[in-house]
Amino acid sequence: MTKRPDHVHGTAVAVAVDADGPLAGALLLGPPGSGKSALAIALIEGCPFRRTGLIADDVVVVERCGETVEASALARAEGLIEARGFGPARIRVAPKTRLVAAFDLAGPAGRLCAGRKAKLGACATIDCWPLSLENTTPERLRLILRAILCGQSP
Repeated sequence: MTKRPDHVHGTAVAVAVDADGPLAGALLLGPPGSGKSALAIALIEGCPFRRTGLIADDVVVVERCGETVEASALARAEGLIEARGFGPARIRVAPKTRLVAAFDLAGPAGRLCAGRKAKLGACATIDCWPLSLENTTPERLRLILRAILCGQSP
């Protein structure tokens, strides 16, 4: 029996951490209005390499593939992100991408925070870090992803 993918409420972005390396999948979690889409738009539009793209907004399809977790979009929503106050808008798209980490925008984050495991439906868990939107910039998130890819943890 084939395991069906799960749907998770969040925003997934394939982030370019350098000019030509692989894209790093980041899953942004939090309640409606917490800034997931706004941070994703800033990451995509402000990417110095013009390679960062939206995987999915609002509903993220997650699947376990061996030891990794991949994210993709529902076909009907591919390339659309909510621009609050306007509605769905087209933005640069990324294909199905391996998730590197999740970031929880739901509450305050301390100076040094321990990560936790976030359960993504029935199929997978992933490392999740608290992220306070009030002091987070796209550059800071790109730096954190680069550090995670290099094997660093706080």
